[in-house]
Amino acid sequence: PISGLDIFDLEHRTFSYLAPTGPGALVKPINVTADRDGALYVSDPERKRVVKLNAQGTYLSAITSDDPMFRPVDAAIMGDRVYVADTRGRKIHVFDKTSCKKLFSIPPDTATSPVSNATENAGLPVPSVTSQSTNLFSVGSNTVPAKASVPDDEPVVAVASNVVPSGDPNLYMPTNVDVDRNGNVYVTDAAAFRVQVYNRNGRHVRSIGSQGSAFGEFVRPKGVSVARSERLYAVDAAEQVVQVFDAKTGTLLMYFGEPGGSEVALSLPAGIHIDYDHVDHFRKYADKGFEIEYIILVTSQFESPRVNVYGF
Repeated sequence: PISGLDIFDLEHRTFSYLAPTGPGALVKPINVTADRDGALYVSDPERKRVVKLNAQGTYLSAITSDDPMFRPVDAAIMGDRVYVADTRGRKIHVFDKTSCKKLFSIPPDTATSPVSNATENAGLPVPSVTSQSTNLFSVGSNTVPAKASVPDDEPVVAVASNVVPSGDPNLYMPTNVDVDRNGNVYVTDAAAFRVQVYNRNGRHVRSIGSQGSAFGEFVRPKGVSVARSERLYAVDAAEQVVQVFDAKTGTLLMYFGEPGGSEVALSLPAGIHIDYDHVDHFRKYADKGFEIEYIILVTSQFESPRVNVYGF
């Protein structure tokens, strides 16, 4: 199958498929995000790069690394920086958006891990993202539903939460990243069952969540996104819910979603995206009198792969 991007035009209710060729060709696209200009950043761990395309799918540039361990699985854009989650290197690498040159890493390259590694099988996220246009993008294949998994040679870290020291700034298996308006960086760590928070300079601020199935805990954290209201939305693929935290304090506020095969259920959810640009399009679906501030899109990977839309 040919790897590419599914594109849904919300305004015209049409579907198309984008399969770049040449230097922009995709082998195993895992995540896609768009900047304010409509450029697309596709994380492809198989090609060991983040491919940058324009809205029409023309290749523009690529973010790469000399490190043979580099496996980019997600990217977030804020200002003139691109934040790339490197699942094998266990870092968030920060690049200059224009030159694609690396600026620094989070945690710093001098940080060391106090715990040992173990291996387990785990999937990687299949996300969606909107741009300022009326298009919704998701990664996948033009012949089968988009389901992503760790490559056969990809080591996956499993760290029991009671082994990770309190205040530990390290990452063990970063899968998704988002950045708020103040430059704070939020990273889901699937191996340590938490969301790590860093400031814009890469200093560790706090950890949110721990291992478990109770409220505020994670079994398999995946997508993460931060609203302007400083609410942090984090997906738990195993529990098939989205948990909402106060981004400043880490306090659990609520959760939504449920397992099952119904239209409103989530089925192994992965990616999540907060969108302020297309509220008008979805307002007509809301109950009368309900004022929508923003919408949230959550992808499901199994049973009937789809994108669920929620209004807040």
